[in-house]
Amino acid sequence: MTIIAPRDGLTTFDQLWWKIGLTIAGQPIVAHNASFDMSVLRSSLDEYGVDYPELDYYCTCNLCRAVWPGQPTYRLNIMADMLGIRFKHHDAQEDAAACAMIALECCRKAGASELDGVAEQHLITKGRLYPGGYTPCRRRRPKTPRRSSLP
Repeated sequence: MTIIAPRDGLTTFDQLWWKIGLTIAGQPIVAHNASFDMSVLRSSLDEYGVDYPELDYYCTCNLCRAVWPGQPTYRLNIMADMLGIRFKHHDAQEDAAACAMIALECCRKAGASELDGVAEQHLITKGRLYPGGYTPCRRRRPKTPRRSSLP
């Protein structure tokens, strides 16, 4: 993992984004409660007038809801504990590593080799960020047949 740190303490998001954007370009992103993380990213990009990159993302919170239904909560630390994943909560690098391990456990439990397979199995639409907009990661409702209005 590459850590990007300002040298003078005055580096701004837009000055770092070109390197961050190159690092994640074309890579699927995984986040727990991704709607929050993606809203912060979109707000930061908007604030600095930077175009959204093209990237796909998954929310491990949504994946966990589908793979392990009926849990009392789906918070990162609770799901990690349930899966035997030890980490220092609220430490960015540790949270990211725990999220990645949870994503792998979702694949294992679903018998899928990648997150696309888990998402397809459980009717989850992967999130997408693209220039000019985004699509959230969310669970789709199964298609139900239309009832005819004829007697």
